[in-house]
Amino acid sequence: MQKQWIHQELELLKQPFYHRVASLLHLTQGETILHIGCHEGYLTRILAEHGAIVSGWDPNAKLIDYCQSFDLNGGILPTYH
Repeated sequence: MQKQWIHQELELLKQPFYHRVASLLHLTQGETILHIGCHEGYLTRILAEHGAIVSGWDPNAKLIDYCQSFDLNGGILPTYH
């Protein structure tokens, strides 16, 4: 339980940076992105929130399981492999 809380706190701290990265990419609605090395999926989810269709890939199966546990409040969910 505490480990998930720490991950949630870290995600909140990283969001301003990742939203800035997403805005610098000038994404168009429905643009397709492959995020290689997505780790915990922070940037992957934010790119999806900005309208991109995102697939995240990471070699660590535990990280992929963690990524798949998120819901974007009815938004377009990234896929993870």
